[in-house]
Amino acid sequence: MKMSKTVYLPIIAVLLLVGLGTAGADVPPQDLPPPPAPVNRAIRIVIRGGILGFDRNAYQSFRAVLGSLVANETIDTFIKEDNVLDGGGIFCAQLPTQSGDSVEILMALLQVIQVNTASTTYTVTPVLKCDQGPALF
Repeated sequence: MKMSKTVYLPIIAVLLLVGLGTAGADVPPQDLPPPPAPVNRAIRIVIRGGILGFDRNAYQSFRAVLGSLVANETIDTFIKEDNVLDGGGIFCAQLPTQSGDSVEILMALLQVIQVNTASTTYTVTPVLKCDQGPALF
């Protein structure tokens, strides 16, 4: 039995398509630039008392600085993540998404606060975003 040329054409077409689909598999993809690194847009603040008491003056300064940041719309998210028994708490403050400000501005403003280290723990740490607890505003 002899096959006509029209029977061979679809078979050849399928073989070519299958072959072309895997022909580039051995070629490595073009070097793509790496995705941009995530940028810290928030800070986590821990201020808490200890056995020797709690520095209420430092806490009032902290509240004043954060209040002005909220009033000036420098931050758009402020979350109290946790209460602590000895006074203070754990907080997160976040810059607006479209803001051109950097988290270093927040860090600098809050690191100026003088805390009595004998009675109070105070740390300011950059984080990617605030994502725990309900927002306070």
